[in-house]
Amino acid sequence: MKNSSTDRPLLRPPAIAAAAGFRLRCGALTYVDAMRSMFQLRKTLTSLALAIALGGVATSAMAADSQGRYLPKGFGLDRCKDFSAAAKQGEEKVLPIASWLNGYITAFNTFNNDVYDVAPWQREGVLLSIIAGYCDTHAEEPLATVAQKLMASFMPTRLSNLSQPIEAKSGDQTVRVFPEVLKQAQDALIKEGMLTGTSDGSFGPKTKTAFESFQAKAGIKKSGLPDQETLFRLFADVSAPTGAPPAAGTSGNAGGKSGAN
Repeated sequence: MKNSSTDRPLLRPPAIAAAAGFRLRCGALTYVDAMRSMFQLRKTLTSLALAIALGGVATSAMAADSQGRYLPKGFGLDRCKDFSAAAKQGEEKVLPIASWLNGYITAFNTFNNDVYDVAPWQREGVLLSIIAGYCDTHAEEPLATVAQKLMASFMPTRLSNLSQPIEAKSGDQTVRVFPEVLKQAQDALIKEGMLTGTSDGSFGPKTKTAFESFQAKAGIKKSGLPDQETLFRLFADVSAPTGAPPAAGTSGNAGGKSGAN
């Protein structure tokens, strides 16, 4: 991808339309695998889910100059149409944008309070799938603005404090997930009527069965695990909470008889 212009400031509005919350680094994933995931996952994500993923929540502006202007760098200068054109040429053409997104998210995590990881479960494939779907209908929007909307959309389900991921296992498959993310998924499954008890961020037979029920309803692979597609569909189908999630490890009933695990 080539930057379409240089030294072109963007005007940051007082509030931006953003999204229902959705992670980046919970387990190792190469960029090639991430891009492959992007192209495979995008085939299964509905247009409705993609619309949900980038529309709805308002966020106030971060730092800019006195007139609300800021200067994006690198791929932030490109527009959605540049991303879409590169994606059509093959996964290797959008590899650099994954690195740019990593840097953007790292900076966001660094300079925002109450944020340990704004994207605690989304890998690069999911992030780029969301961008690809959004860019299909927003050709002229700068990627810097799209990334800003992504960050706003992820805030409701961000990880506020350091937490060690756990391993959710089913057969010979293992998914690493933060307990707080799993707790949010359990809350969504409870809201869907597929899980009973209290969310506790633990993975056990009840949670596995609930994931299987949701996957069957959604028509996706029945793994019983909180994998990328399952979490995306689950958090898209059940609106994420609008307030900040509780700090990791503060919920009760972990492993207890009344817990949802």
